[in-house]
Amino acid sequence: MKLNKDQLTKLFEFATSGTHFLFKGQYYDQIDGVAMGSPLGPLLANIFMGTYEEKWLSEYQGSGPTFYRRYVDDIFCIFQNRGDALMFLDYLNSGHRNIKFTVEEEHDGTLPFLDVLISHAPEVSNFQTTTYYKPTYTGLLLNFTSFAPFSYKLGLVKTLLDRAHKINSTQSKIESNIKSIFKVLQKNLFPLHILNKVLRDLQSGSQKQDSINSEESRRTDSVSEFFIKLPYIGAKSDFLKRRIREMVEKYCQNKISLKLIFTTCKIGDYFSAKDAVPKMLVSNVIYKFDCASCSASYVGETERHYFRRMQEHLGLIKGAAPTAVTKHLVASANCKANNFASSFSLIDNEANMHKRRIMEALYIRDIDPIINRQVKSYKLNLI
Repeated sequence: MKLNKDQLTKLFEFATSGTHFLFKGQYYDQIDGVAMGSPLGPLLANIFMGTYEEKWLSEYQGSGPTFYRRYVDDIFCIFQNRGDALMFLDYLNSGHRNIKFTVEEEHDGTLPFLDVLISHAPEVSNFQTTTYYKPTYTGLLLNFTSFAPFSYKLGLVKTLLDRAHKINSTQSKIESNIKSIFKVLQKNLFPLHILNKVLRDLQSGSQKQDSINSEESRRTDSVSEFFIKLPYIGAKSDFLKRRIREMVEKYCQNKISLKLIFTTCKIGDYFSAKDAVPKMLVSNVIYKFDCASCSASYVGETERHYFRRMQEHLGLIKGAAPTAVTKHLVASANCKANNFASSFSLIDNEANMHKRRIMEALYIRDIDPIINRQVKSYKLNLI
């Protein structure tokens, strides 16, 4: 889809300045900034900071930083002295009414920046780096006995070891960090033999990575990549993963690269810290209409607000195409007079469109509503 500049600008305005949220039963408009959790948030924040920092750095008249690097809203700077740093901080804080920086100075020759602890000594000309852990770090990670795919657990070990190799500037610091990582992981019940195997594979794999990357780049043009998302249900999921890969290798003759991704269920999925959405404003639902004057009924689904779809069925939206429920009400004056929003009820909800329509088809099969006259349906071959 091609968009011109004006259309893209309007879309940005709608997605940012036109947002609202519900809190303790009250609706609020977002009048400044970007809504928390919005996918546009990091992108727009980075564009905003990049635009202003370029202007601020070029217009600053004082003794600026000799080194400047920024990651989103964290900035690492080097100055000739503390006075220059504080003057530059005051300058930045006067640049925009909504941007206020704080400063963290080095202590005992060390300064943390993100996951890196940067240190220097008078007798050493270069900076040294090691992995930084916040004072609140408890070492509580994914437990090895957790109900999660084994690949997730291996991924955690690989990530921590890879970070240790990339952040630590000397071999002694790498080895020290790996020892502390192993200690923490063992407290999370990771077997030592698995940790050692992952470390050996990581060390030997890094030497072969260049040849692997070149080989994969040659295969990219001829291999189609597909992703399949499956729910994790324990050992059966691992068995299914192996069988699917065996079938792909056997019948697809290396023309398909299949990535299987497992989704896990978390305790937090059963609870929500957000206010419940009012019933009339829920979307992605399956609903039922029961005529108050006869035995007719109807089952439908919608991705829009439940209340909006009810209004369409009751013929309250001017210019809307008549629905099967609307036609039923028009055909009988008694039915039209006695049916209101109370004639509708929610059956189920599902955000995925294909799953929702399959669920709708199953409910129609079970309930057998009289009004339903589907043009399209999902044919289910249950084995």
